[in-house]
Amino acid sequence: MTTTWAPSAEARGLLSRAGKFGLVGVVGLAVNLGAQAAFIELLGFNYLLSAVLATQVSTSVNFVLAELWVFGKGGAGMGAWARYGSFLVMNNLALLFRAPIMWVVADLLGIHYSIANLVSLSALTLGRFAIAD
Repeated sequence: MTTTWAPSAEARGLLSRAGKFGLVGVVGLAVNLGAQAAFIELLGFNYLLSAVLATQVSTSVNFVLAELWVFGKGGAGMGAWARYGSFLVMNNLALLFRAPIMWVVADLLGIHYSIANLVSLSALTLGRFAIAD
């Protein structure tokens, strides 16, 4: 007799949200890299200032996508503006970690700013995982 295991509706919902959350993260990465390039190439801003501004853009896009597509109506007990504010604070505090990495990669190692940004975002992701794990 063969039995098949099927995840519960709750588990399927969790997996669906996790997949959507990951996709939102990929979109945010693309938005961040594109926004930084636009600030540098179109407006002539410094790559570090551009990274700060790109973080505001990608954080906003990620928040909206997560609110509307991943989590639905958002978190219980907190209004949308409070959630957005905490999301902005978290991602801007992360710049304290990312900026030195970008500077080392771009200025000291002479690697293109977009690669430096990608390296800093990857390091941040690994750091967040290590803390969460």
